[in-house]
Amino acid sequence: MAHLERRISELESELELKEQEASRMRSENAQLSKDVMMIRKEEAYFRRRAAELEGELVCVRKGQVNVDISSEALSRMGRHKKRFVYRSEEKADYLDFAVFRSAVMARTKRKYWKPIVGFALGVTIKEISAWEATKLCPARWLNEVDFLSDAAFQPTSHRHWAADNQDALRTVLSEHANDLLAAQCLTERLGFVILESSVAYYRRKMFRAHELRKRPQIKSKSVVHIC
Repeated sequence: MAHLERRISELESELELKEQEASRMRSENAQLSKDVMMIRKEEAYFRRRAAELEGELVCVRKGQVNVDISSEALSRMGRHKKRFVYRSEEKADYLDFAVFRSAVMARTKRKYWKPIVGFALGVTIKEISAWEATKLCPARWLNEVDFLSDAAFQPTSHRHWAADNQDALRTVLSEHANDLLAAQCLTERLGFVILESSVAYYRRKMFRAHELRKRPQIKSKSVVHIC
C-alpha cells in the first residue's frame, strides 16, 4: 500500500507539472496570436501604401502630366517663388522634390530633416527617400508642412529615459515591427516627440545587447608560471 501511495503521489506531482506546462504554453500561444495579428495589420497597412504608391508612380512614369504654376504655398512662407506642380490624369498633384527639400530645409533649419518631416507627415524615411529617387513627391506634402507649427519641428527625444519610459520603449518595440508606428505610439504614451530614427537607434541598441547576452561566456584559463 505504501508503494502505491508513493506512486499515486508521484503521478499527481507529474500531472500538476504537466498542467503548469500546459498553462504556460497556452499563455505563450495567446501572446504569439496577438503578435501575429499585429504583424498582419502592419502588413496590410504597407500593402495598401505600396498599392497607392505604385499607382501614383505609374502615372508619373507614363508622363501623363500637365504643368501648372502655383505660388500660394511658398508665398505663405514668405518665399515669393513659383513652383511647378504636375497634375496627372487622375487629378493627383506632384511637386519637384528639390523644391520640397529646399522649402523644408529653410523651415526646419536642419540638414537631416527627413525624420522630423516624416514623423509630422506620417511617412517613413524610406518612403521619402524612394520619392526623392523619382525627383518628385506628392504636392500635398508641402501644403501639410506649411500648416505645421514650429513646435512640430522641435523634437524632444534627446532626454534622459526614466525607468518607466524604458519599460514603455521595450513594450512598444515588441508590439510594433515598424519604427514609424512605434515612434507614433511612444509619442502618444510619453507625451513628447520620439522620432523614427530614435526608435531605430534604440531597437539596434537593444538587439545588440540581446545578442551579447546570448553569447557564451568564455572563462579565462589560469596560467601557472614554472620557474
